[in-house]
Amino acid sequence: MRFKRSDLPGILIASVAPALLFWLFVRSFGLELHHGTPLLGAMAGNIAGGAATFAVLSRFVRRWDRVVIPLVLLIVCVVGVLVLQRTGDDVSSLATALKIGGVLLFGLINIAIILDVLVHGLNPSLQRRDARLARERAEAQ
Repeated sequence: MRFKRSDLPGILIASVAPALLFWLFVRSFGLELHHGTPLLGAMAGNIAGGAATFAVLSRFVRRWDRVVIPLVLLIVCVVGVLVLQRTGDDVSSLATALKIGGVLLFGLINIAIILDVLVHGLNPSLQRRDARLARERAEAQ
């Protein structure tokens, strides 16, 4: 199998995303003191599996602006919530709006990726299969 230019984001995602997501998970829930327990290993495996799936499917994402722009906005929401938590204003309506916005942006990112995978990955393979089956039926007659 030859690597293409479209594989570069997947390689970057597969090498960087699991470590960053695991670090974010550990820091978010304060799990630094859980070393020696199976919790961290299990979570690292689950996070790495999800990041690997995304890295494999990133080959089919054609419009990265649909993914990157909501991702940057999601990071802004997370940083905003963290700043509000540090200042003690975590119960304000702004913090709640940022949290809801983060959840909606996360869903938007997932929808954009799933749609691109369906349109550019699954649909062409189904069309090739249908064309092959039609060709085989025509040859059999």
